[in-house]
Amino acid sequence: TLPTSVFGQWQLGTSLSNITHKNGLRSYKVSVRFDQQTTDLGKFKAAVKQALLPLSQQNPDYLISTESANTALDDTQNWAMKMALFCIIGVVLIIAFTLDSFAKVILSLLPIPFGLIFVVGIFYQFGYHLDVIAMVGMLGVVGISVNNAIIMVHAISQLGEQTTEAVIAGATSRIRAVALTTLTTLVGIFPMAYGIGGESGYTKSIALSLGWGLVGSTLATLFILPLLVAVYFEIAGFVSKRRTKIGS
Repeated sequence: TLPTSVFGQWQLGTSLSNITHKNGLRSYKVSVRFDQQTTDLGKFKAAVKQALLPLSQQNPDYLISTESANTALDDTQNWAMKMALFCIIGVVLIIAFTLDSFAKVILSLLPIPFGLIFVVGIFYQFGYHLDVIAMVGMLGVVGISVNNAIIMVHAISQLGEQTTEAVIAGATSRIRAVALTTLTTLVGIFPMAYGIGGESGYTKSIALSLGWGLVGSTLATLFILPLLVAVYFEIAGFVSKRRTKIGS
């Protein structure tokens, strides 16, 4: 047997807790706070740059820069907006393969803006901060609202008639399914949104946006979407009659 001292020895020392990189280069970040009552961000950044100037001159191989925390937040929000766009495109492609009409695809997407507008209105009304976590919840609203809309549009289309009576029959046949699906989801989300049973922490924003967005999109699916489908049937019927007259 060989003692471990042959291979090396243990030595107590200090090292970095983590090593970060930016654009492929080693980076070190120092966070500094300032009193907003005595100065503003522009003056504070100028003072920090002036204080770091000698250090930059002594170490020309190092890139020393100042960056506002709002810049990182803006980058994260831009990422969230890009993800939202990709999600909507993906949803459109999935619906296009499911439904047989471009108009039905558009109708199925209409509850999405109602849900998102509902979220923004609730957050503004009660003074909640629409942060990145809340935007993630809004992405969930996109997927869930489309599911309910597809069920509604498909139920109406299955009747095979483009009449107001068909819209009423198809919509009423799916009211219970859509409403119960939303209700059971909200029962699990709202306790977390309002801290029932304990503080929900950073998950509060995502629960609030997802819950209220689902409320808004469901109301649009149950009451506004059938109306829009009926209007679409009226327009399609009018165009069909005009084409028939022109052809004859």
